[in-house]
Amino acid sequence: MKSALRIGPLTGLRNGNQAFQQVPGLKGQAIRAFLANLVIFIVVSLVLNGLLYNYLLEPWIASFFGSEDGFWATLGSVILWITQILVGALLAVATLLFSVSMMGAWHEFLVSQVIRHFRPLPDVPFNFGMWLGLTVQSAIVGFKEVLWVLLLIVVGFIPIVGPILAFIGAAYLMGRGIFNPYWTVLQEQKESTDSLKQSVRWAPIQVGLPQMGLAFVPILGWLAMPWVLLTQVLGVAYYIERQRSTQGAGS
Repeated sequence: MKSALRIGPLTGLRNGNQAFQQVPGLKGQAIRAFLANLVIFIVVSLVLNGLLYNYLLEPWIASFFGSEDGFWATLGSVILWITQILVGALLAVATLLFSVSMMGAWHEFLVSQVIRHFRPLPDVPFNFGMWLGLTVQSAIVGFKEVLWVLLLIVVGFIPIVGPILAFIGAAYLMGRGIFNPYWTVLQEQKESTDSLKQSVRWAPIQVGLPQMGLAFVPILGWLAMPWVLLTQVLGVAYYIERQRSTQGAGS
């Protein structure tokens, strides 16, 4: 790339909606991917939130502040509620990152459709062995992402700076997950991604901000996260490919 790409928090959303309008059949395929992603997201989210609340947060707060009526028990309930919002937001991020990892091959297929809108793209041979290997690899990557977010939950308990660091770290992880399908497709085509990654080195944090905003809106925000993320995945690919085609035509 000749210059750094200007990718802000809303770039993926704006360009994702353009991709749905311009790339034939993309929106229908994206809706099917979203529904599959949503099922994984809901199941894993319920499991993680239930386990963490019942076996860590609630017992810890009850043992520290007591469970009887009174000032300290009331204070403990308030702290538990506030903590659950922060932890729930980060767990929503962890769950989404895991579900996105499991849907990696599907997202890469959709991204390849976006790229083909701008230029020819050879098909990559696909077979059952490759699919199985990708699924296992995706599960491993997903568990690693969950571990990173669990570490951020611990960081979030550091007074004053902890929540800020956890928020920025989670936004970066979300943004990185949004870019990864595009990088993977390019690498499968033996295209160099070094200069492109350099031109968007600060973009993952910005792109991840809308997801973090939704993460702090319980239920409705969490349910919206998979669709917003998929829109961003396709929007980032659409924006970069459009910029590359424009610069290529102008050179």
